[in-house]
Amino acid sequence: MEKNGAHLVETTPERHDKMMALVQGLNHFDTVVMGLTLDGSGISPEDLRCFSTPAFRERLDHLSRITAHPDLYAHLIADNPHTDKLLTLYRNNFDELEALLHGGDVPALTKMIKKMNP
Repeated sequence: MEKNGAHLVETTPERHDKMMALVQGLNHFDTVVMGLTLDGSGISPEDLRCFSTPAFRERLDHLSRITAHPDLYAHLIADNPHTDKLLTLYRNNFDELEALLHGGDVPALTKMIKKMNP
């Protein structure tokens, strides 16, 4: 497993679930929202790929994996009790960024982007 980049982490079930709420729950939720938005835009994935960056093509590939196994991903999103708290935080951040965008406040938007800690 290690040769493929995996490593064993000893942790508690609670900490595992909190981490998976972000790694799986929020991540896959965000990808589903992006996929639904793409679907509603009327732009075909094939047309979009012509204009895509390598990073965006990875997101499109992730969408394909999700749509190939919708039940699995629905459970990964919905079955973790910690996902809901992260979705509230996500929604609050989304609303704040959207307000800055609508207000044309690029300096404040830049400031928010800078405060991220990836």
